[in-house]
Amino acid sequence: DGSYEGTLRTTVAGKYTTSVLWGGEPIQNGELAIDVRPNITHGPACTIESFWLEPTVAGEERIFRLQARDSYGNARDHGGDLFDVTLKGPVGIDGNALDNRDGTYTLSYVVTQTGNYTVHIQYDGFEVN
Repeated sequence: DGSYEGTLRTTVAGKYTTSVLWGGEPIQNGELAIDVRPNITHGPACTIESFWLEPTVAGEERIFRLQARDSYGNARDHGGDLFDVTLKGPVGIDGNALDNRDGTYTLSYVVTQTGNYTVHIQYDGFEVN
């Protein structure tokens, strides 16, 4: 019937334009704009931004930012994910994750007892690196 089918596979989100050629020449109406969106959030690919390793002061809120990413490392551009923030140390502490609705999340916690703590951030059961 004269029709053809093609496949495009990419792991990088962004805007693309494809061109259909016949005999090395572009055909009429052969350009197609494609907007590739990030895939679903993948916990191990998410990144922590603006986090510092300075000592935390008891009673003061510590705030940092998380960028949600898909398994290919593409930054997500909308929210809706649920992240768990916990600290393990002399006492267990639950932190907070505020959805900024742009693919980033403001994470925070307050430590009330001195000691060494480890911050754990999880998404869908996977640890954020």
